Amino acid sequence: MAQVTLRPNANGFYPQFPVQVPNSGSHYDKVDDVTPDDLSTYIRTHQESGVEKRDSFLKAASGIPVGSTINSLRIYFRHRTFPTEGGVGAQGRSLLRSGGVDVFGAWVIDEIWLTEEELYITSPFTGLAWTIDEIDGMEIGVCGRSYYDNVFFSWAYEFCTQIYIVVDYTPPIVAAKEVVGDGLTFAGA
Repeated sequence: MAQVTLRPNANGFYPQFPVQVPNSGSHYDKVDDVTPDDLSTYIRTHQESGVEKRDSFLKAASGIPVGSTINSLRIYFRHRTFPTEGGVGAQGRSLLRSGGVDVFGAWVIDEIWLTEEELYITSPFTGLAWTIDEIDGMEIGVCGRSYYDNVFFSWAYEFCTQIYIVVDYTPPIVAAKEVVGDGLTFAGA
């Protein structure tokens, strides 16, 4: 078996998170870290209580050899949901997008920086085995929701600093060439 890790390399269909740090115009470079940097670069929700925001990203082609069997895909996102004074938390979840269809992971609340993951053995878009074209054409992303605490009059925001996928695959078996004789003499020579 082999693995390939794919990280964002451009903004995708959804650029909805209203806050990015630093503010450079692109969101993908806030979440493409190989080593997470948490509050150094991130995207964040803002003051819209309960409103889901989505950011999705393009990535490089996988380079998986033709004829490989794709065993699984895992999407990872590192986030933190800073709670309000009353303990109300914002929420985050993963996003896969293909052919105009969105597939979501479970909503999670983490009050410390944690890396969450979702495992997909088969394609959630078709219910069949993953294909290389499907993986190469898919966007990856994250969703977040802020919440307002009406008791303590404070906001909880969803922060995300890293998103990537890991594709586990089995390369095709390459048949060995048959050597006739000593391998140096050609038949008929």
